[in-house]
Amino acid sequence: MSHADSVRGFTVKYPASWKNTSLSRLGDGETDAYGVVGFADQSGPEEDGQFLNFVEVDVFADVLVDESMLPAFEEAMRLSLEDAGDTYEDVEVIEPIQSVSIGGSPGLALTVRFSWRGRAVIVSDYVVIANQRAYGLEVSAVEEDFEECTPLFEKIIQDFQVGPSSLLI
Repeated sequence: MSHADSVRGFTVKYPASWKNTSLSRLGDGETDAYGVVGFADQSGPEEDGQFLNFVEVDVFADVLVDESMLPAFEEAMRLSLEDAGDTYEDVEVIEPIQSVSIGGSPGLALTVRFSWRGRAVIVSDYVVIANQRAYGLEVSAVEEDFEECTPLFEKIIQDFQVGPSSLLI
């Protein structure tokens, strides 16, 4: 399955068994103005009605950005990682912040493990710079499912596409 957003200029593919899910039902349920769409394995693990195996797309469209701003996004990821200890227990970096290319666009990636409501969760966060804006991708799975979900997550990230959009800033 795929979800195309021509207004924001992206396409994300996800498994047919996963469902478009309210962002407030993904992970810890915290949402912000940048969240656009999320897909969850609704038959998979959940905690208090929150699905833990999911993919979410954010679009940071309030300011024009370009590749030269990647160091600022890297610093924001570092600060977010430092703050994570205030919200989650046992925060551990699995893969440190690194440069990546997604859909031919430059970006950053970070993978962490933490405990939330007694469940070990592994999350990979990506930031991609394209269309003069930043796109955020988050993939998440409980620790016992992460290895099995990794090829799926890699495919989702590999297939993420950005293109022309009509979003005006």
